[in-house]
Order: sequence, then structure tokens, then C-alpha cells
Amino acid sequence: MMTGQLENMIADTRQTRLEPKAFFVAWRGVLTLAFTGFPVELVELKQRLDTLPLRRENQGSKWPKMTLGALADDSKVLTADQLSSLSTLCSQMSTNLNLLADDFAVTRLSFVLFSCRSLERILLCHEIPLRDDGGLPDALEVPADQIRAVDQVMAESDDKSGYLIEVAKPGNRAAHYQGDHSEATLVAFVGNNPDVKMILDQFREAVDFLLPGYYTWFRDDALHCTHNMFQQGLRIRSIVRASGLPTARIAHQRPMPAMSSQWPQARGQSNRNYNSNAHQQHQHQESDPSITPPTSVLILAGGYFALINVAAAGLFWYDKHQANTKGWRVPEKQLQLTALLGGWVGGQWAMQTFRHKTVKKAFKEPYNLAMGANMVILGGVAAAWMAMPRFRRTLQSSAKSLGL
Repeated sequence: MMTGQLENMIADTRQTRLEPKAFFVAWRGVLTLAFTGFPVELVELKQRLDTLPLRRENQGSKWPKMTLGALADDSKVLTADQLSSLSTLCSQMSTNLNLLADDFAVTRLSFVLFSCRSLERILLCHEIPLRDDGGLPDALEVPADQIRAVDQVMAESDDKSGYLIEVAKPGNRAAHYQGDHSEATLVAFVGNNPDVKMILDQFREAVDFLLPGYYTWFRDDALHCTHNMFQQGLRIRSIVRASGLPTARIAHQRPMPAMSSQWPQARGQSNRNYNSNAHQQHQHQESDPSITPPTSVLILAGGYFALINVAAAGLFWYDKHQANTKGWRVPEKQLQLTALLGGWVGGQWAMQTFRHKTVKKAFKEPYNLAMGANMVILGGVAAAWMAMPRFRRTLQSSAKSLGL
């Protein structure tokens, strides 16, 4: 009888932790957080699991990492310069990881049946606590072969031209991770710690600032390190029977979104609201970013145009006053510049109200040209916003990076 074998093996594994190594650009441009290697406790568990009649794990789960995001489906392939800049950014941001040395605690493993590879949609989840021998080990023991395995994977990126070929190959875009796919896996959910989220937010914001709209990020509550992949194709009954997990004990122990055969796919939007209303965010995530600009941007733009028009009207009033008192005058180029900057509404009102600069042709013609140029600029921005999703993503990402 195999009843409970998998669960017993996991429950008999001591609590441990993962040591973060570096942010890393993996094949196909996938962004990951690599760990130094599986600690000895999890390596020994892997060896015990090999005795069960389960499919041998694939290469991807043999080195520990947390997949953070993938290139959006409609983004361009990374160029050599972009890959170089992104790799440099990963190196720079990795210096913050030493603050998280004790934050990737593995106190439980989760047996998961999922319907998308990012684990943002889970069918069933059974969490199994690891053995508590008085807390986490004081010294983390990572076998040398584990360290070498991770180093070898990351060393591939040293060959810039060769690695660019791997990064540029098709596949593993956002739809690969968030599209329909069913398997069973054993994972450690390690991305929802507040300190971890703070560092990850900084990294994601830096990437979005460097490459606006290029990446789709996965939800914090779905971030995980895979320990073992068990089965290709969803055959729940056979998986559960082989694993020895009692069906009645497999339950929704993590908050799971409702399932739908028409689950919308993420297509290029950098979803920055990672934690709040995650399910609603996924349902509304479309290929096209919202046509309505963020409220904070609208308020900022409205405040700017109000200020520039009040300032323009004030300058015209002041210049009229100085003309009447034979005082120092405002240079005409400054008055014309206010029109180019969007203050032509206040300027036109002031000219008519104060009867100032209304007939002087040498002033009116450049002023009208500046006013027309401002209208063309505003019209161009509005047209680009309506017609070009990438332009909207760029402005939205820039606004968020500025805290707007």
C-alpha cells in the first residue's frame, strides 16, 4: 500500500530555507530570482521521491528559482543592447537580496494541481507542513553539486552573442505561463513575505522603467519555487492515487479564483497591482490597456493647464499695466511661449479683456503659430493614446514609476 507515502515523506523533511542568489534573465527573456541551490533537506526529499512511481522531473525544476514574469505576448524580441542593459540591472538589483537572507523560509510544501503554469489558477492545493525541529537550521547547508548546477545555468549568459539567440527564441511568453495547461507539482510558495514583496516591487518597477510595457508580471501569491513536477496532462485520479494523498484531504487551502474555460489571457499589460483584487485584475486584463488615463494623471494635467493659463493671463495683465505706467515690459517671446506651453486660453481671454496685443501683427502671427503648435501636440498625444496600446502602456508605466 502506498497510502500517504508522499505526504509522509514530505512531513518527515525538516524545515529549511532558500538562499537568494541573483535576479537572472533566463532563456526566452523570462525573469527569475535564482537561489544558490536546493538545501540538503530538500535534496534528500528529492531522492526519496525518486523511489515513487512518478514521472521524473524535468530540467527546469532541477535548479531552484522563482519565475517572476515573462515577456508580454505582443512585445518585441529583446535586442542585444536591451539584454545587456537588463542583465546589468539584474546585477545591480541583486545587491538588495542580502537583506532577504532569512526571508525565504520553507516551512511547508504544497502539492498543487494547476491549470496554468504561473500557478495563478489552481484547481486543488494540499499544504503539508515540514518537520519542526525547533525552527530553521542555524547554518544553511547547500551541497556543492547544487551550487555548481545553478552556477552553470547562470554562466551560460556570459556568452553574450550565444545567449542572445536563446533569449530571442520564440516561446515562454506570458500566454505560455498564463494560458490553459494542467499538471501536478510540488512547490514552496515563498513570494508573499512583506520584505520579499518590497524588494520584488523595486525590481519590477526598475524593469518597467527600463523596458516599459515589455513584461507581464505574475501575482505575488502565486510566486513559488518548484521542488518537483509530477505529471504532464491532467489525470487527477491517477496522480492522487500514485502520490498516496487521500482525495478527501486535498482541498482549497489557499484562496483560489473561480475557474472558467474562457479565462482571459494576459497580452502585454504590466500588471502592477499585484496583491489587491487579484482575481478581478486577471478577469479585466486585456490585450489593450485602458483608454482612460489614470485619475492621478488627469488631475495633474488639469492642474498644469489651469496654472499655465492663469499665469499667462497674469502676464498679459501685468504687461498691459506696465505699458500704461511706462514701466518694464514683459518680452513678447515670453508671452508667445505661454501659448506654446498651453496657456493660450488664458492668453486669448486676457488679450480681449484687457484689449492688449490685439492688433499688433508682428506679435499676433507668432502667437497664433505657437497656439497652433500646442494644439497639434495635444492632438497628436490624444490620437496616439487612442490608437496605440504600446504608447498607452509606456505613459502608464512612466506615471506609475513616478508614483502618480
